[in-house]
Amino acid sequence: MATTATIEQQARDPTIRYDRQVRLWGVSAQAKLAQTQVCLLGASAAGTEALKNVILPGIKGYTIVDDKKVTPDDLGTNFFVEPTSLGESRARVTSALLQELNELVEGNFLEEVGSCAHLATLTPTCHTHTHTTDALARSLAVSRCLQDPVVLINDADRIKWFLQFNCVLVHNLRDKDLLTLANFLAQHNISLFSITTNGFLATLRVQAPELCGACSVAAALPHSLTLALSLTVRVDCHQ
Repeated sequence: MATTATIEQQARDPTIRYDRQVRLWGVSAQAKLAQTQVCLLGASAAGTEALKNVILPGIKGYTIVDDKKVTPDDLGTNFFVEPTSLGESRARVTSALLQELNELVEGNFLEEVGSCAHLATLTPTCHTHTHTTDALARSLAVSRCLQDPVVLINDADRIKWFLQFNCVLVHNLRDKDLLTLANFLAQHNISLFSITTNGFLATLRVQAPELCGACSVAAALPHSLTLALSLTVRVDCHQ
């Protein structure tokens, strides 16, 4: 019978932990996934659920950027906040609970506590559940120099912060800011997934280097043909 120590050791071994999914998409795909850094702009319910689905299979790390605090509305929609976290940084709280899903993934967060004139100090802080005094001090020092996602996107120098990622997830970002971010990421071959929700309706926009070939094919198709990737759900309500 396996001991608790043996089970924990196996859980920390990537070859055992990810065995079933490696059988599905192969060793090379898993190796690429293990080197992927993901950024989430907006720790909303939709955003954290999307991030959860890449944390579980084993990305290298993630960074959550959110300048908001946990509200009562979050408690009713977001699985990755708790009643005891009301009023706390949403980026910090969701990062902690998401990292519980896979301790092999490095969790980071950015939050706004004030303003900072220089981006040089704006670096992700590794979030762990066994906070040391030094780690917490570094976290607080960095958080004082953070800005919200829109400020990062619309500053010609600060937007370069996104260059450290392979993929960026955003939720309900205004079209103007989304276009600015999309243009920058496209120039640097960084994938972008944009989620927009309104009640029970949602859209997902994908911009990825791998899709460039498909876009070229679509442009060459006859006008009567349409190449699209979409999901349509009809909900009928009866009194």
